[in-house]
Amino acid sequence: MLTKVARLLRYGFDIVQGFFIRLFTKGPNSARIFLWVRALNLTISQLNKTGRSKRVECPCCSWKGYDFLADDTVKFWLPQVFCPSCGSHERSRMLHLYLGRHDARLGETEGTLLHFAAEDDLRKLIRANDRLNYFSTDIDPIAIKYRCAPGTGFMSDIQTLGVKTNSVDIIFCLHVLEHVRHDRDAIRELSRALKPGGIAYIMVPFDMTLKETEEWKIPDPDIHYHIWAYATPDFKYRLDCFDYQEIKPDTFLTEEERRRFRIPPKEIIYRCVKQVEVEEKTESSLEMSKA
Repeated sequence: MLTKVARLLRYGFDIVQGFFIRLFTKGPNSARIFLWVRALNLTISQLNKTGRSKRVECPCCSWKGYDFLADDTVKFWLPQVFCPSCGSHERSRMLHLYLGRHDARLGETEGTLLHFAAEDDLRKLIRANDRLNYFSTDIDPIAIKYRCAPGTGFMSDIQTLGVKTNSVDIIFCLHVLEHVRHDRDAIRELSRALKPGGIAYIMVPFDMTLKETEEWKIPDPDIHYHIWAYATPDFKYRLDCFDYQEIKPDTFLTEEERRRFRIPPKEIIYRCVKQVEVEEKTESSLEMSKA
């Protein structure tokens, strides 16, 4: 009993302390967001514990409950983002569903896979295929130490990727490009590293209110140090070095499934295939004609 009371008192103290820190450093609106998200997540956590209404489901860990937890981004807040069990985001849940239902390539490929800023829930899915040589990379050495599986991580800058040309079969790059100043160079590096016919799964956060992508001169610390605010109408043109497919939630999930897994319209998968060089296509056709 005393332990429970002490825990509640500590939680209350942390809330009050966090509120005043946010108030004096970020202003009253951000402080209100801080209080609202903590109160909302506390309520959701209690409802999840009761187990009365299992409205949502996480495809990454099979958890079911009342709802996912909200995200406080300092400037604004996002509802129904985190799985309370495995911590997966909307992007991971959507990609998990798509790969499991509509893209058998991940489970069938034998070769090399490169995972940027490795998400733990996706890493487990990827490594289920023991024929893949799995590697993860990040520009932050601390992230490599704590987020990458032992013996698989290395430090690199996605804009000048230290990987051989035509050496990777599959790439996962989720919510990375918005942090990169020269994002087009980074995309070209992904293409360079992939083998012809290789696949890069790319996702970025979208601001659905924008008609054109905006660049910020200084990374915004209140939005996870983003440099780019991407807009859906023009982001795809950055991918012109690939043959790409734009996969939106409503193209493979029913309305009921989108509600159950909490996949919003802003989550879009770009399945990018490296084009086979013209010379290679010509050589292949010649070989077939000789046969």
